[in-house]
Amino acid sequence: MSGPKAKQVVDQVVNASWANSGRLSEAIAVFRAILESSEDEDSVAMVFARGRVNELLHVAARYGDSEEYAAVLKLCVQLGSDFDVRFFAKIMGYLTSRLPVPIGLVRLTLNAALPKDGPTVPLPGPGPFGNKGGGRGGAESARRGGAMKAAAGGEKGRAPGATRCEPRWLELADSAGLVEQGWAQQAPALVHNQAEPSFGQAGEVLQHFVGEVKSEVTISDDPEGLFFPEVATALADVGAGGKAAVANCSSNGLWAVGVGNTWQARESAAKLALALVCAQIDDAKMASAGRKYLRFKRLCEGGTDLIASNGDAKPNADSGAVGEAQEAQPTQTEREEATQILAQVKPDDVRGLLKADDPADLAYFGHFATLLHMETLVEFQQLELRLSRPPKDLESQGWALLGLQAQSVASQKLGSKKGGKKRITVAFKVTGGADAARLRIRPGDTVILSRKSPLIDAIGECYVVSVPGVEGDAWSSEWGRQLVLNLDADVEDSQLRWGLWRADAATNRTAYERQLNALVKLGFTGKDQRPAIWDLLTLTGVGGQNVDDWAARGRQGNAGAGGAVTAAPNAKSAELVALADEEPFGADETLKQLRAELESTSDDAFGLNLSQRQAISAALGQRLTLVQGPPGAGKTHVSVALLKLWTQRLKQPGHALLATSDSNIAVDNIAEGALRAGLKVVRVGKPERVSAPLEDITLEIMVKRKHDIAAEADKEDSAALARIEDYALKMAILRQADVICATTTTSGGELLSQLKF
Repeated sequence: MSGPKAKQVVDQVVNASWANSGRLSEAIAVFRAILESSEDEDSVAMVFARGRVNELLHVAARYGDSEEYAAVLKLCVQLGSDFDVRFFAKIMGYLTSRLPVPIGLVRLTLNAALPKDGPTVPLPGPGPFGNKGGGRGGAESARRGGAMKAAAGGEKGRAPGATRCEPRWLELADSAGLVEQGWAQQAPALVHNQAEPSFGQAGEVLQHFVGEVKSEVTISDDPEGLFFPEVATALADVGAGGKAAVANCSSNGLWAVGVGNTWQARESAAKLALALVCAQIDDAKMASAGRKYLRFKRLCEGGTDLIASNGDAKPNADSGAVGEAQEAQPTQTEREEATQILAQVKPDDVRGLLKADDPADLAYFGHFATLLHMETLVEFQQLELRLSRPPKDLESQGWALLGLQAQSVASQKLGSKKGGKKRITVAFKVTGGADAARLRIRPGDTVILSRKSPLIDAIGECYVVSVPGVEGDAWSSEWGRQLVLNLDADVEDSQLRWGLWRADAATNRTAYERQLNALVKLGFTGKDQRPAIWDLLTLTGVGGQNVDDWAARGRQGNAGAGGAVTAAPNAKSAELVALADEEPFGADETLKQLRAELESTSDDAFGLNLSQRQAISAALGQRLTLVQGPPGAGKTHVSVALLKLWTQRLKQPGHALLATSDSNIAVDNIAEGALRAGLKVVRVGKPERVSAPLEDITLEIMVKRKHDIAAEADKEDSAALARIEDYALKMAILRQADVICATTTTSGGELLSQLKF
């Protein structure tokens, strides 16, 4: 094919693909023909194809199926295409915004950000489709897409609970009596094992999700299967038959099963299983529970390795279970997707597509971008698990609004490109049977708009502008039952006007987008245009031989367990490194003794692993310390432990500790942790920007409370107190605090500048 002809054909097929994604396969065929007919890599035809193949990948990421996307990615490899970090982030953004999220395509594309000779992100599932037992291909994958059936993972032939504690997912028939009574169709079962510490915390964990267990939960002991024969049958189907107890929560229709030889064993197993299913539908409580109950978090992620007194795995002595475990398998959808991908391109071939000027920046970006997406995939899987539940269940629990009817539609074009997206504002009348008191959708949230199900016919994610007004436990007649959404999509207004819709609460993508954008900024900003402290980020080593292990270590709080890794600083960051080497002001023997304890004691002494103790010791002994790690590695836990140790062992009277960050969310996280650690915490900032659980410790509320207490005790005292300047009262409160939490902007204000930290 001649150069001019090739250019014309390439332009035509790429432009046609943009206008009609149905022509994507035609474009792929043209690019393949150019590859087969061009012997010279620098021929005009190859140059034109190489220059536009990334656009084709853009189209495939938005509209293509697994086979088409993998085929285009293979073309990128064959043509020697390069990705920059911004293009990579855009592709990942498109893939993760699809529902169901194409797990295989996301994992395949992550390989582009890894070095050519580095580790590989395998496709989901054990066997030929990925790493056996690694990543998210085990029990979690088997529950995706509504399967939620037996996923009693582990090695083939191993007895249930032999070395792991894992949930078995039961599913009742549509006609089952319990389902007709309003119980959920799916539920988890746990076989009790005394080697799993989480069973000893079952009541406490469950209380975290449902409140008062005695009033909210009913536990029925049914060791012979007489009262719940359908449950006994379902248990036998997944190889977990035995003496069982059934726990159900009346407020949300959820239920779970505990299996064990004794009543106490069955009760604790049922409570823990019920907490597990509650966690699947409440992302916020799951996040907070995961920080406090690490082994429960691992249980929710697929299972835990059992602990015996001698450190070895301990067989289950009191489960009362029979049968053999099934090896965890990926869902049929994941197998089909993996087959389609592997027919086109191998994960190893994709490595090294991403390019950057600085190899250290590229390694850092690839490492943490991979970890970010591995963790984000878990959140998307939890969302899909929730969306697979019956719509009426979701509506009754406040996760969805059904029967929405458009009352008004207004659109505004975004950008100047022909055929581009537009922003559509839709006001829906809420006509379903949603419970006003339980509605979880709030202004500023993200919802998914669909007709039948977000997993079947979603048209996109929407920003919630306003929700139906609520007064007490009922809808407010003043505001009416109206849901207003903003949708950025290329759909016709007329399509939204007819028929009924449903809106489902979606995963909050804000944290994901912020972290990805921060990584892009680091990878794209030139050395001469960025702060010197950024250079410190890439001085520590990153990487490993197995990407799934990175994420696993991060979830277990053991990232970097091998100890601190240092590298030579460049000239620009030398001043910061010199600052880090300085001992903090007032360092004395007490501080040195504490550092020595941290470096010589076992994990149990401080509740910290080796790398976490090393990080705290470093922070105690120098003026500047950078602690970094993937989401879930325990950075906030380390920060709280540092604040607690300093307060208990080193704090000088009248000198509070300052915990600050550039975001209110991060400040709130550390404030919550410090409060749970028993420290006197004051949160400085506008109360409306502080999370609800922390309102009582905001400075403004504490000042108001002192006025109210005085007013109730003695009007004369109240008048005297009112004459005291609020400034003096605020300073008195701040000086009594152990920890003051504020954003960096507030920290630089006049009020906190008067204090010594």
